Amino acid sequence: MIFMKDEAQAQKGWWVRVRTDSFSVAGIAKGMTGRVMGIYSLNRTGAGPGQVFSTGEQEEGWVVDIEFNLPNGKTKILSIEKKYYERFLEKI
Repeated sequence: MIFMKDEAQAQKGWWVRVRTDSFSVAGIAKGMTGRVMGIYSLNRTGAGPGQVFSTGEQEEGWVVDIEFNLPNGKTKILSIEKKYYERFLEKI
């Protein structure tokens, strides 16, 4: 599931907290907080290898970019689809 543009836009500026260890492979631990900094479009077609759709139809969808401040002082940005945003993050 992906965001529609207005849904993604409405998330900008929100702070979120990670509810699970699902992003630990990316260095984002449970309980860490981040901020939705931007959105971008995922216009996908079924024309090439690895594409989600096989009909050749185009679907507009959006993801949100969340910036996390890591304990080592660096930042990490994750691009998150709606289904992961709703399942693994909570607004604070």
